[in-house]
Amino acid sequence: MALLTYYMAIKTIKPMKDTHYTIALLAYDNCLSSSLFSFRDLIAFANEIARFDNKPGIDVVLVSVDGQPINLAGDICVQTKAANKVKFDAIVIPGFMFTQQQNLQSYVKDLKKEINLLKRLHKKDIFIAGNCVGAFLLAQAGLLDNKQATTSWLFESRFKRHYPSIKVDASKVLVEHGNIMTTGAFSSIHELAFYFIKKHFNDKIASQTQNLTLTPGVGQNQAKFIDASFFKPVQSPFVEKIQTWLMANLDQRYSLEQLAQAMCMTPRTLMRKYKLKTQSTPLAFLHKKRVERAKALLRNSELNIDSIAQQVGYLDTNAFRKVFCREVGERPMEYRNSFNKH
Repeated sequence: MALLTYYMAIKTIKPMKDTHYTIALLAYDNCLSSSLFSFRDLIAFANEIARFDNKPGIDVVLVSVDGQPINLAGDICVQTKAANKVKFDAIVIPGFMFTQQQNLQSYVKDLKKEINLLKRLHKKDIFIAGNCVGAFLLAQAGLLDNKQATTSWLFESRFKRHYPSIKVDASKVLVEHGNIMTTGAFSSIHELAFYFIKKHFNDKIASQTQNLTLTPGVGQNQAKFIDASFFKPVQSPFVEKIQTWLMANLDQRYSLEQLAQAMCMTPRTLMRKYKLKTQSTPLAFLHKKRVERAKALLRNSELNIDSIAQQVGYLDTNAFRKVFCREVGERPMEYRNSFNKH
């Protein structure tokens, strides 16, 4: 392995000639260059390792709709091949540079040529994988209708709003449904690369590639990385008033009757109005905020689980564990230990 590392450090890695599987990377204006290049490079490292076992490699080719030069995010121009001139078994759709302030739906609809290409490829039974917000292109093409999917946790609510027929769960890092794959946020492109490496080589080569490149991945749980500070504040004064009261009493026992009394209305009226504006309940909001504070305490303090549970309003530690596991996908100690490793 030392010789392999030295070889890779001094020589440009070229695609293997003896390949049995080809993956296309779809380049389009403003897509993330690092997603394309890191995926390609991880496959290239795995190919070199696979040579020691005389295994045929995976070829990776950069394509676009018409084969013209493409300006990626960061003003990087790359040469591409026309997708209809290349034979491939799978295609990866990277995410694109985007902010919460932009109109996501309008942005995606402008990628008409790419969306039409995905529709044609789907009819040919090509395996299609969308990374991060690249899943929005698959959704716009109708490839995810009534299917399970994931995407960047930051844009989960928009995804659900624009494509209600899709069963999106942004706690997941990889979701495979038939010949369609979607992935979580940005760096989950690494998980996607290792998915292909495991599938077409084996777990050993995937592990060796991870060790060689120091790319351990984020696992299969995206929920624990959700940062509520990125989300816009509630606009409704009614909802904001309720949520402010809940935050001020976060460590106290929850009582709908007490909340309703503080809002000068009946519990039934409060629940009806709150659900109408948020499609959720005050208790669901409170659980999320309690878990959010618990996550910070688990990362930044040495308090035991019982103490943390009490500080965020749970007298029953088992109840706290149950809520935490439901919201984060991990037990509190698993969450703490995963951050201690980094």
